[in-house]
Amino acid sequence: MTLVDLSAQAAKSCRSNAALVLKAAPKGSLAIEVTGAPVQAFLTGSAAEWDLVFLDPPYELGAAELVRNLEQLVPRISADAVVVIERSSRDPEPAWPDGLELEKRKDYGDTTLWWIRPR
Repeated sequence: MTLVDLSAQAAKSCRSNAALVLKAAPKGSLAIEVTGAPVQAFLTGSAAEWDLVFLDPPYELGAAELVRNLEQLVPRISADAVVVIERSSRDPEPAWPDGLELEKRKDYGDTTLWWIRPR
């Protein structure tokens, strides 16, 4: 599992929570990596492939930057991956890049979740 957050405070909280989870998990059954890098730098430098991705970018992140992040993500997800994106319900639906398609949308008050899959 990899957690990526540019905020130093959020990354610190992720590390603390990861330590608690690892302490409770059977020894060697789980690995958690936390990085404080910008997501685009992380995606550019990673060769990993993921089955599950949860994106919770800051609400002020522009639509074009979100699409760039998704474009970088496409070649790094497995064929049966699930990607969940959290955004403000006031934001329009993102323009899905080639390789991704919308599976489901669910609104929760001021928050919208989109489930997308590889095409």
